[in-house]
Amino acid sequence: MKKMIKVKRPSVPASLQQYADQWLADLLAKINEVGSYKEVAATYKFKYNQPDVQAALERMYGGKCCFCESSVGETEYPAIEHRKPKSLPAFHKYIFDWNNLHWACPRCNTNKGSKWDPNYPILDPTADEPSDYFTFNVETCEAEPLTSPGRGKTTIDHVKLNRDGLVKFRKRIRTTALECMLGLEQSSDTNAIQRFKKLLEDLLKVDIEHGFKAEHSMFVKQLIDDFEQGSVL
Repeated sequence: MKKMIKVKRPSVPASLQQYADQWLADLLAKINEVGSYKEVAATYKFKYNQPDVQAALERMYGGKCCFCESSVGETEYPAIEHRKPKSLPAFHKYIFDWNNLHWACPRCNTNKGSKWDPNYPILDPTADEPSDYFTFNVETCEAEPLTSPGRGKTTIDHVKLNRDGLVKFRKRIRTTALECMLGLEQSSDTNAIQRFKKLLEDLLKVDIEHGFKAEHSMFVKQLIDDFEQGSVL
């Protein structure tokens, strides 16, 4: 259970298959005409925001933010995230590229903005194993990079994975998960054991095709691993 399962990217949505090349040609022509990406009208820049693209990204990430693993869409509007920032001239050509589009919560999307580290680029959840680059301290409930500098640190810093709200949420999950694991270890009551198992299953919600659907499942997996190894009580 050491590694988080990578998110599997589905086939390109129909709207991008059909129109992406033309949208890009029109956008680049308009940038050349007006002089900068910033001055281009939104109608040219946001054509990737199609219903089929939104639906594919939401399914791909199980309704979770690609970075912080919080559920999005219930109380706040999700964002289509460009891993390679669309506002940077070097990455204009990737604005309608399916492989550059992800699903993010507004906080992570805003925090990241146009940040880009060419030496240690932010992780791509469809290509990288996040646990190869950062882990969680289950005592502080904070994300910690495995190397510094490194791509894990870039990801943590750019989207602020240790912001107060996320750390507090992980601490609540930690309490529930530890109660369940201690209960399974110590209880002899069949009904109680089944209840603890169900709670743990809900914390992970494994989906073989798309990965882990529950919020903060990477943190929960780290917590379970550490508990099984006897390094957390």
